[in-house]
Amino acid sequence: MLAWLGRLEDAGQQIRETLAFAEGIGQSTSWMHTNCIDLAWFSGDHRGVLRHGQLAMQRAESWGSSYFNAIAQRGLALAHVLDGDAEVAVRLMEQTLPLVARGANGHQFQAHTMATLARAYLKAGAVERSWEMAEAAVASAQASHSRGWEVSAWLALLELPAGGAWSGRVAEGIDRVAQLIDDTGVEGSRPWWWLAQARHSADAARQQGFRDKAIEAFARNGAIAHVERLRAQ
Repeated sequence: MLAWLGRLEDAGQQIRETLAFAEGIGQSTSWMHTNCIDLAWFSGDHRGVLRHGQLAMQRAESWGSSYFNAIAQRGLALAHVLDGDAEVAVRLMEQTLPLVARGANGHQFQAHTMATLARAYLKAGAVERSWEMAEAAVASAQASHSRGWEVSAWLALLELPAGGAWSGRVAEGIDRVAQLIDDTGVEGSRPWWWLAQARHSADAARQQGFRDKAIEAFARNGAIAHVERLRAQ
């Protein structure tokens, strides 16, 4: 939750201390490692994500629970996205969809899972499938009134390139994400909202202005790796 609120340094300290204690007594769990992967997405520091993904799966499999498997498989898939292996991520996420379908134990994670799969499809070059999955993620989040997941779903849709058939949803998505961030305080998502506006703006000066705002927001949240990446571009 601290990461969602944009307090990345506090979030990192909390999860490191939690893991150190849990591992010391042999009680680390799959969701702890998945939280580390989600934190890496927020911060841009992707070091160790695959190891956390592998540990998440090991812990989940030791319980034999489809609920924890749904959490761990999404985490491992996101780790592969962050590590640049989108094809593996797609295969993992497609296997995860039944675990979050209506009636399944992990259904509450459906929207977030679909948003992750939409990102994996996009990284793999399957743009149309990414669009379809992002639309499904938005619908799932709205149906369950999951505002945090809805932010994630809209941002996945807004990561699609400018000028596609999905362009009719862009203005709605930008407005809705702004409302959700203001209502919930998930400032950790604010930089991606600025980047979405840059991506879908036709004016070069406005694009740069939005990118500058994104850099400021990443810096404010403590996501220095994202700041460095954007400045390098």
